[in-house]
Amino acid sequence: MPEPVDVLDAGGVPVGVDARCRLTAAPATVRWRPHGDPVRAVVGWAGPWLLTQRWWVEGAGPRAHLQVTLDEGQALLLAGTRDGWVCEATYD
Repeated sequence: MPEPVDVLDAGGVPVGVDARCRLTAAPATVRWRPHGDPVRAVVGWAGPWLLTQRWWVEGAGPRAHLQVTLDEGQALLLAGTRDGWVCEATYD
């Protein structure tokens, strides 16, 4: 089950995806919700890749996928929508 996360830039501002499928800023940290979980630094990232699913369903929209590597060595597959980011997979 995907877990909600916050993807933040170096200033602590949420990272989004613009209409041209570009990130609004470079991801610097990932924080799992609830916010009691520790903030992890992003040391590498790739993407985003846009995927449009179920375009015929009202409210459905594109999902931007982003891969990030954290300072502790873990890699994540993140998916962003207009509602925010979720962690879809983790890799050791």
